[in-house]
Amino acid sequence: MRSHYDPDGDILYVGFADAKIVRSDKHDWGLVDIGADDQPVGIEYWGASRAFPAQLLDAFPRLTGKTVVIDTRRPAADRA
Repeated sequence: MRSHYDPDGDILYVGFADAKIVRSDKHDWGLVDIGADDQPVGIEYWGASRAFPAQLLDAFPRLTGKTVVIDTRRPAADRA
C-alpha cells in the first residue's frame, strides 16, 4: 500500500490495497481508484490542506518535487 502527501500539488493519496487500478472515479474533491474486484484501491484528495489538519498531513510521507502528471484522456488500465 502506498500513501503520501504531495505539498506541491496539495494532494493526499491514501492507498487501501496493493491492487491494479482498473478505473478512477472522479468526484468534486478528487478520485477514487477502483480495482478489478470493483472495490476501492485508494483515494486521491485534492486541496488536502483545506480539508485536513497540518498535523495529519505531516504524518504522511512527502513527495516534494515528485509531482506526476497523468494523462486522463486514456483509460486508467492503460496508465497502470
